[in-house]
Amino acid sequence: MADIIEITLEVEGVDIDDAGGLLADHLGEIVRCEQESETSGRLVFYCNENSDSAVRLAQSTIKELYGFFPTITIGAPSFAEIEDSDWSIKWKESWDKPLRVGDRLEIVPEWLTDSQVPEGRIRLLIDPGMAFGTGHHNATSLCLRLIEKYDGGKMLDIGCGSGILGIGYAKLFEDEVLLIDNDEAVIDIAQKNVAINRLDERCTVRHATADRVEGKYSVIVANIFLAPLIALIKDIDRLLEKDVVAIFSGITEEQAEELSHAYSSAGFVEKDRIVENGWVGLVFKKGR
Repeated sequence: MADIIEITLEVEGVDIDDAGGLLADHLGEIVRCEQESETSGRLVFYCNENSDSAVRLAQSTIKELYGFFPTITIGAPSFAEIEDSDWSIKWKESWDKPLRVGDRLEIVPEWLTDSQVPEGRIRLLIDPGMAFGTGHHNATSLCLRLIEKYDGGKMLDIGCGSGILGIGYAKLFEDEVLLIDNDEAVIDIAQKNVAINRLDERCTVRHATADRVEGKYSVIVANIFLAPLIALIKDIDRLLEKDVVAIFSGITEEQAEELSHAYSSAGFVEKDRIVENGWVGLVFKKGR
């Protein structure tokens, strides 16, 4: 019996990398983009449950794409059963060299541990498994770039996925980090990535939502989509120390003003904004 179902969508009328990035960021899926032209190609992603779950995932993915890209055309999804080892091979073949992000981090897939990291760069090992977070997507790289600029004190990573943001912070600043995610399936992946980076003493991974977290944090980061970011306002206000920062991404340029208005209305001040290929990273400070 196959372990994983591969789902393929034929799409037209959209930049394939943008569509793949949306799926990776908002659905928490690893997505392979096979481009045929500037506006057509295939999106390939995976479901590690049963065939009914794969059909539901394909349907929700198609709905998400149509909602985000009005000009897109999507063919009927195709499904193929593959063994877990085959999926691992396909994913590893698609990531065959380290990724440089920001001024200091070098993200290295676990299967390329022999690769050399340039002087002045910090090695961050990642094996994403079935969780989102490799640094390739603009939203993730935006968060990592912003994290470099705001150091100091305990950090909370909400919706941690693979753990890349919290681990990156711990690597950069040697501070304590709590990584949480409401998807129990990614917790083991994040814990593994903490372990391979030898950060068990500084990083704690929990299956939890923000409303179950106590204490105060000097930096909070969340790379999730718009509606949950807005829903988090009260928890961010409760958990964030005064005069420090919350770093958000997972939103597009079109959504940035709505998020900024929501946080400004709650007493936060926007301190920084960077844009990368239509995606936005925002920094808010608590207190005026």
